[in-house]
Amino acid sequence: MKKILKILAYILFKLLPAIVIIIIIIFLISLPVSMLFDFKDYDDIGDYTNSIYVITETYDGKNKYYEVSKNGDKRKIDQFTCYAYTKYKFRFCHDHRIYDGGRNGEENIYNESECELFMDDKRIDLEDGIIKDIIKTVGNEFQDPLFDTFIFEVNNHYYVFVEFNTVMNFTPPYYLYYYDKETKKLKYIYHATNEIKCIKEKEKFIFEEESK
Repeated sequence: MKKILKILAYILFKLLPAIVIIIIIIFLISLPVSMLFDFKDYDDIGDYTNSIYVITETYDGKNKYYEVSKNGDKRKIDQFTCYAYTKYKFRFCHDHRIYDGGRNGEENIYNESECELFMDDKRIDLEDGIIKDIIKTVGNEFQDPLFDTFIFEVNNHYYVFVEFNTVMNFTPPYYLYYYDKETKKLKYIYHATNEIKCIKEKEKFIFEEESK
């Protein structure tokens, strides 16, 4: 019996480094990506002549306050309050289609009419208009599957916050865009490290020069 225990102890001793490494890898994979990047997710350097203010929420529920330029630069700023904005959320915008009982495959077809739409957390009907146009544009521009997508209406301007549904995210899957009502296109603003809670505009519109 003692011999068996000695053999088991020897095997465990030899395998211990590998076991520790595996545990560390599993722990790191399980961490939210935003936590890994949280140590430095901003840069004070940049041109903030055209910019907006955003509040983001970290994985542990803390608010962070940033100024973001139209070129994607971001710097920390003092706490502020958002007001006079409307927040929409839409999701489940795909028809799941199966061909011949699955023998010839299946696919998800983006269809804005299938979306569940919420305004300030209340379910509403999707009607013809700019919100439907934005949802359609999102479907046309992105082939990757999406999680919940948010639309922020601020001073009659529209911002779209997209979270991509990818299996392995080595970078945070959050992106902010501005929706141009004239061209019906999305303009990229920046790659976020956490979910955006609200957006506040400055007196000067972020794309003012382009809108003249």
